[in-house]
Amino acid sequence: MFLKYLALVAFLILPNVAAAADDDKKMLRNHDKQGFVNVEFGTGFYLVAPNEQNNEYRACKTKDLHGENGYQGEPICTGRSSMHLEFLGGYGVLPRFEVFAIFRLGVEPPAPGRPQQRQLGAGVRVYSPADGLFKIGIGVAPMFDFSAHATPLHDSVDFGYAFVIHVPIQFQFDIVRWVGVYAQIAPNIAFVTEVRFEILAGIGVQGRFP
Repeated sequence: MFLKYLALVAFLILPNVAAAADDDKKMLRNHDKQGFVNVEFGTGFYLVAPNEQNNEYRACKTKDLHGENGYQGEPICTGRSSMHLEFLGGYGVLPRFEVFAIFRLGVEPPAPGRPQQRQLGAGVRVYSPADGLFKIGIGVAPMFDFSAHATPLHDSVDFGYAFVIHVPIQFQFDIVRWVGVYAQIAPNIAFVTEVRFEILAGIGVQGRFP
């Protein structure tokens, strides 16, 4: 008789314990041992100083292309960065630490001073707090830059390759363990073919598994 009552109690309690464990898992939001994929849309603001301001193929803008003084390039140019899509894939190595690969693609054609972004790299990010509904992630990612450029005459030009240091600062809201939405602001410093500083901003969604 005692064994029958014990079996009945186990039958009633164990499903509830399992359900509670599932609920606890759903509430965990620390990204530990999870893969993830991000998609982000954004734009930004740039400041660029070309290495050869009076080279018509490398200048960011022109003051006077056909006037009495001949060609004269701008020493520094500013403007809006190309709108872009950013794709990330990575893995949460520790509760607050993840590694990722990143690809950024501009969705507008290049213009003088504003390349169409094509950048590929990898980096790391740290979150605080590790497990929370809302968290801040700060990372760093060196990127290989092979963006498409345009001359002041609106011809396409190949600058060769450059490098970018990307520093993403992410404000993330994890809806459940497997889905988060975020806003991001990211300083970017590019060098080699020209000295370029950009502040990029965007919004995105993150899916995580398992």
